[in-house]
Amino acid sequence: MTRPTPVQCACIPAALAGRDVLGVAQTGSGKTAAFALPLLQRLARDPYGVHSLVLTPTRELAFQIGDSFAALGSGPRPARVCVVVGGLDARPQAARLSQERPHVVVATPGRLADLVGTHSEVADAFARVAALVLDEADRLLDGAAGFEGPLTAICSALPRRRQSMLFSATMSSSLVEMQGAVMRDAFVFTVSISFFDVGWGAKETVGEKSAREKKGEEETGFWRKLFRSSERKTLVRVEELLSFNTPNHYKR
Repeated sequence: MTRPTPVQCACIPAALAGRDVLGVAQTGSGKTAAFALPLLQRLARDPYGVHSLVLTPTRELAFQIGDSFAALGSGPRPARVCVVVGGLDARPQAARLSQERPHVVVATPGRLADLVGTHSEVADAFARVAALVLDEADRLLDGAAGFEGPLTAICSALPRRRQSMLFSATMSSSLVEMQGAVMRDAFVFTVSISFFDVGWGAKETVGEKSAREKKGEEETGFWRKLFRSSERKTLVRVEELLSFNTPNHYKR
């Protein structure tokens, strides 16, 4: 990683400031680092466990996020990262959470809810959590996915005053509802505005296509189609999202 991506440029300063964050960007845009780096920076200033909790819908993604935290948090005083998922023996997981108090816990909701509900010492370990992250938040908040009960059980063990960050590849009505219900003065970043034909022979979201080879009229046409799009969503730091020049009369 040599330079930050748009979602990182936009979300990291807000996360470092302790603000709630809602970040929507396509897969592969660097969302994990957008929440992991500021959490690790804050943790370095005041290291304790459990400091941060990251919830994700699948085992595979949980291990990937855990590996990212371990890599980004390596050093003379590395961050202690614990991945808690189903399909593994729950007893060592409960013991590590209650006794070792890892700095960062990455978990799937079902297994963590089970541990919190059956081990009071595990629930106590989350009493000082400073930040809660929902990655793939649209899937976690989808009522049909069955995560509502586990999420409720987990959140009941967390302090009410905490930083909340939601990251997703798509904007959904459940994300909008969550933002309004539990997030305070949230910083909102999205590059998933709408789908439309930008004239390059493919359907793309804003930010998915670099326009290095497209100049002049095609650029103006792109912006005209963008701002005439019927789907209204938040657009943050639009000058930073795209590599080509924005016509002055659209910079508002």
